[in-house]
Amino acid sequence: MNIDLITQREKEVATLMVQGLSNTEIADVLGISIHTVKLHTTKLMKKLGTINRAHTAYTIGCMDNKNKIIISSIKVYADIK
Repeated sequence: MNIDLITQREKEVATLMVQGLSNTEIADVLGISIHTVKLHTTKLMKKLGTINRAHTAYTIGCMDNKNKIIISSIKVYADIK
């Protein structure tokens, strides 16, 4: 998991994702294309080691102000299965 490499735009997309906005809504808010939102989401998933959008939003939601993971979301996610 490489949180330090998350760009400012990826953080903006992530914040809106955690708030429950769809890709279309995120694109409208940020003034970018849906394709670009999907690219940012894919990059976030790779950097965070998550497997889907919901897991990515959950992981981001577990971060504190210093961008540290409070909960091992991968373990929590595995326990849900």
